[in-house]
Amino acid sequence: STLVIDTITQALKQEKATDGLVLHSDQGSQYTSGAYCNLSEEYHFRPSMSSKGCPYDNSAMENFFGTLKCECLNRIKFTDMVAIFTESEYF
Repeated sequence: STLVIDTITQALKQEKATDGLVLHSDQGSQYTSGAYCNLSEEYHFRPSMSSKGCPYDNSAMENFFGTLKCECLNRIKFTDMVAIFTESEYF
């Protein structure tokens, strides 16, 4: 769960998330851990999880990110993270 906690912490510090943020995930152990629960309380976001044994809850987002990778991110050689973010926002 360390990678998940560190990644979310870094993102929340950089992006200064607003109230009402919802982070959706599956029910993997890193998202059901005490550390993740504590993080959600510290940064005031609401964890949201797929139903147990039902990956279809997240199918729309899985489809979107698959299309983003296939049609955009895998076709361009990016020089830095700013270029990736810019292209992703345009997509």
